[in-house]
Parts: sequence; C-alpha cells; structure tokens
Amino acid sequence: MPDALRIGLLGPLQVRDDTGRPVHVGGRQLRVLLTLLALNGGRVVPAGSLAAQIWPDDPPGNPGNALQTLVSRLRAELRQGGIGDVIESRPAGYRLAVPPEAVDVMAFEALAARGRRALADGDAGEAARVLRDALLAWRGQPLADAAGCDFADAAAAKLTELRASALARRLAIFPGGSTLGAAEQVCADELLPSAAVLPALSGLVDKSILGTVEGTDGFGPRYRMLETVRAYGLDRLAEADEEATVRDAFTAYYLNMAETADPRLRAAGQGRWLRELTSEQDNLHAALRWTTARQDADAALRFVRALGWYWMLRGQPGEPEALACEVLTLQPRERSARMAEARVVCALTAAGETWDIDAVRPVLAAAVADLAKSSPDGAPAHPIAAMGEPMLALYDRDPERAFAVFDRYSRSGDPWVRAATPLLRGTFGSMLGRTEGAESDCQAALAAFRALGEAWGTAAVLMQLADFAKLRGDYAAAIAALEEAASLGHELGAWGDLAHIAGKLASVRLRAGDLTGARADLQRAERGDFERSAGRSDAAVWLGLVRAELHFREGDTAAAARVCAEQLAWLEGKPSVWWHGLRAIIQARLALAVLADGDKDRCRTLLADALRTASDWVELPALADVIDAIAVLAQHPARPCRSGDPVEREERAKLAATLLGAAHAVRGCFDEGSLDASAARESVRTLLGPDTFEAGYERGRALSQDDAVTLAASTVANP
Repeated sequence: MPDALRIGLLGPLQVRDDTGRPVHVGGRQLRVLLTLLALNGGRVVPAGSLAAQIWPDDPPGNPGNALQTLVSRLRAELRQGGIGDVIESRPAGYRLAVPPEAVDVMAFEALAARGRRALADGDAGEAARVLRDALLAWRGQPLADAAGCDFADAAAAKLTELRASALARRLAIFPGGSTLGAAEQVCADELLPSAAVLPALSGLVDKSILGTVEGTDGFGPRYRMLETVRAYGLDRLAEADEEATVRDAFTAYYLNMAETADPRLRAAGQGRWLRELTSEQDNLHAALRWTTARQDADAALRFVRALGWYWMLRGQPGEPEALACEVLTLQPRERSARMAEARVVCALTAAGETWDIDAVRPVLAAAVADLAKSSPDGAPAHPIAAMGEPMLALYDRDPERAFAVFDRYSRSGDPWVRAATPLLRGTFGSMLGRTEGAESDCQAALAAFRALGEAWGTAAVLMQLADFAKLRGDYAAAIAALEEAASLGHELGAWGDLAHIAGKLASVRLRAGDLTGARADLQRAERGDFERSAGRSDAAVWLGLVRAELHFREGDTAAAARVCAEQLAWLEGKPSVWWHGLRAIIQARLALAVLADGDKDRCRTLLADALRTASDWVELPALADVIDAIAVLAQHPARPCRSGDPVEREERAKLAATLLGAAHAVRGCFDEGSLDASAARESVRTLLGPDTFEAGYERGRALSQDDAVTLAASTVANP
C-alpha cells in the first residue's frame, strides 16, 4: 500500500512499515535517493535533478541508466522489507507515492506553520503545543544520511533554523551567559536533544546572536547575549509557554551546582570552585530570586545555605544581604538539621558583614534552638551556621557559653570544623581579654589548615597571628604573616579579603615607621574596598581609622582629627552594639589628636564618651585602648600653671602607670604596637623610676574590669 511507508529524515534516515517495524535501506546512494524522493513526497522529481544531486562531482557515463539501476535496487530493498511498489516511474522522472504526513519533515513543516499561525492569532498556548509536537519528531542532525549534498545541507539548514530559534529563546533565561554544559542541562529535552545543542550554539554564534568569552580553569567558552537580544528572547519564551519549565530546569541546575561547590570551597582546590561560582554568580542569584518569587522556601533556603560561604569569601556586601532578607520572610516546609542550618546561615547573612545581630535576633535564636535540637552533641557542618550560637552568646554578653560551644565543636567529625575551632577560640579569646593560650590555639589551627591544604583557612589564621605579633611589637613577623595571607588570597583568585589584608599591612607598617609603605598599602586597600563595594562600604570606616593613624603618625593631627570626625559621622547611622568597639577606638584617636593640639577639655569629653561606649560592649581590646588613651591624658595637668609642680607630676605619673596596668589587665597583655601606650610607659617609667613605675603598674593589673573602668572614669571626670 502506498501509505504503508513512514520515513524519518529528522535525524539518521529511518524507514518503517505501517506496524512500526524498521525497514533496512543500505548504501549511501540508496539512502540519498530515498531522501530526495521523500523530501518531494507526492511530487515527481526530474531524473536529471536526481542524478545531479546523487553524483554532483563525478557523474557516471550514462546518468539515466545509472539512476534507473539505483531505483531498481531501492525498490528491491523496500519490497524485501514488505513495502509495496511506492516508487513510481513517470515520463519526466520518479515519484514517491506517499502522502506528505508520511514523511516527518513534511509533518514538521505543517505543524510549524500551524504554530506560527496560532502565534499570529494571539493563541500562545496553542502555538506552544503545536510547536512542541513538531519538535518531538527530531532525533538528531536532520538529513544526516545525505550530509554533504547541496539539497540536504540546504534543507537541514532550514530545519535547524527552526530548532536554533527554540534554543535562543531558552538561552535568554541565563542573565550571566551559559556554558555548553549548562545549556545542555537547562535547554535540552525531548524537543531539543542535548546532542543538538552544540551545533545550534555554533549557528547562533555565526549569526552574531550569541557572543563567546573564553573560559578559565579548563572550562569551555561562555555564550552570552546582548541584553536587547535577551529581552526579545524572554518575550518569545513566554509566548511559547515555556518560561516556567525552563526556569525550573535553570533553578535545579544552579541549585545542584551551588550545593556541589559549597563543601569544596573548604578543601584543597577551593580556588577553582570559587572562580567558577564567581563566573556563574548572576545566574545563581537569578535562580535564587526565582525560587523566592515562587515562595519556594525550601529551595530558597537551600540556595542561601549553599551560597553563604561563597558570599563570605567573595566579600561583596549588599546583594547577598538583600537576597537573604527576602528569603528570611519565607517559612520552610522541611524540618531538618539541614534546614535549621540554612535558616541560621540566612539570618547571619541578612545581618550583613558587620554581624548586626539586632536586626535578625528573633529569627536567628529560633533557628539556633532548632539546630541544637537536631544535633545536640555535634557541630553544624556549615561554618556560618557554626557561628550562630557563639554570636548569640556574645550578643547576650555570655562569653562562657561561647567557649562551651567551642569545646563541643572540637569533637566534631568534620576535619574543617576541627581545624577552625581553635581559630575561633583564639579569636574570641583575644576579643575577651583571654590572650593566654589564644596564640597557641591559632598556631594549632594554622597547622590543621595547612594539613588540609585549605588556603582560605590558612590565610584567616595568618591574619589573626599577625594581630598577635603586632601586639608584641614584632612587626616583621606581622608583615610576613600578612604577606603570606595576601599571596594565598591572590592564588584563590576571587577573594574579597585582599583589601582588608592591605589595610592591616598599612596599620603594621605605620607602627614600624615605614610611612611610605603604609601609605601605598592603604591606598591599595581603599581602592580595592571601593571597587568591591561599588562605593563606600562599612569596612571603609575601619580603613578610615587606619588613615587617621597614618596622619597622626606623620604629625598631621588636624588631618587625623578631620578623618576621625568623618568616620564618627558615618557611624551615627549604625546604632548596633557591634559597632561600639570601633566607635570607641575612633573617639579615643580623635581625643588624642585634639589633645596634641592643646584642647584638653574636648579630649576629656571625647574620652568620657569613648569609655561609656566601650564599657557597653564585650570587646575588651577597645576598652583597653580607651584606658591607654586616658593614661596619656593623665600626664597632662588641667591648668598649665601647675605643670611644673613636681609633686603633681609624680602623682599624675603614678596614676598613668596604674591606668596602663589596668589596660593590660583588661586586654590580657600590654599593647606594644600602640601608637600611644609605649611612649607613655617610657615617659612615666623615666619620671618615676623602675620600681615606683612597676608598683603602680601592678596595682592596675590587679584591678577588676569594673574597678579599672571606675578609675578611668574618675580620671576623665576630675582634671
């Protein structure tokens, strides 16, 4: 029967009978002949045209006889497969006697035309259904068995064009461009097989619909659209009724990428994953926004959990906080340790890089409580989740609870958590005046992170060790540690702490007397911070303090005072207690700058404010710095006429010695790197003599924290 034959050309040639049984057609020339006849199904194809397309370059001596022989062979193969005589001989040529719908190309073109008419009539849903049915026929490269023949290449190009359009609109879902792998995973389905994606991408590049950017770390090129083209593609995607399906595939792909990458950001080779996530950041954020817009709390929280550590490493404030704040309003269905961790990570990310716990405390406390119920004896697997309970303990001014948490973390089965625990203990110890053992804790963390091959952890410990070295006045060791940390950061390739390290280097160098080097480091830090934040950031306040210290060290006390005032004005909009320590240190620096210019009354007022600010928070180095500054003030009589009184000078020197000892007691050590305390100590020791100085100093060291604050407050209140 003429209609018993079904021919597929949208891929390798496929011939079937009316039962679906395949019919073998062997040999390239026979397959090309059948393809030519099928493309003209129901129409006579001139013999000359057939011969010219079968033998374009090397025709036989008698093309007509050769074609007749070829037709006879094809008829024989079809009959052998149970197909009747469907190839008719006509005076002008040959005809394949099948209806158009028996050939998949013809059926495809008919359905495509229906789809276009439906679009023109405004029926996007019908158009999408019809076009989807049309594309279901595709099995691979169209007219593959006749590849190289002009007719086949032209027809294939026409058919491929209809598929490239499908790919183009789907690629519009990628705001950050796409790799081949991402396009295959997100855009391919039964309508667009993954094997067809690369040829389609190449076609879009040839037409300048897509541009390419070379990849790094062994990744292939990234394909990008101009925003105007992408906007058009998104409109077409919506018209084709494919937007939700493609966005879901896009979201699933990037959620899997984020969750795969997250633990690898805490292992050897983390730089490669950091750079990959950086290149995919726009797509990752778009996927997260899609889950949030759909109110899919579980997926959105999983995204935040997976991206939280990446955001912390990148150090780009603003967008992560905004994304986390949106997710924080959603209520997850899943109740598990993983989801509790995700909520802790989300709350701390929403708090911002300065850990503004005030804004998120209720949500954070609830998430920490749920996490404790889920895993009461262990440590969270996620490092930001692990910070939730200790940060709450600090907020509640209950540091003992934080150290109890660290004791629990030290028994974790996760080697990264075990490596980080002594770093946390040492960092909190230095913050809370427990310097004894803090540096050795950090040395243990350094050895553990080096053993893991973990560059970020190694660099983080080196920065803390640099602070300890600066406290001892060992500037060479501090600089060496910071330079190694910077080198590790550069190797990571996309780390946000490089500006912070440069600022720390400036702080150390200005204390060591290298003002030129300090200025260069500070400029690099300020430039880097501005670039990563696209403007002034919260971190710029600390860099402003370093700039004020540099001015002070250079003897430009007016410039130091001006910079301090600018930072304090900025901090007026930061009421959280987490800013109290930095605010107090800046107030103390401003006080000493105005004291150097002879304004003792304003100095006292500023130091009184600084003391109240520092006393209201748990960060003891800041309180100790303020007491050191008050010790400097104590050496200055309120009235110049009394400055020559030797008895008063001695009493003031004894008071200064006691205040320096009190600062030591509060901090846990003397700050050999102080711009002020070391000079004050030498001045007082020279005036009093070693024995009297030591007696006064030890009296200060014996004071409790409350008594130290009382003594300091009395000093600024009574000139």
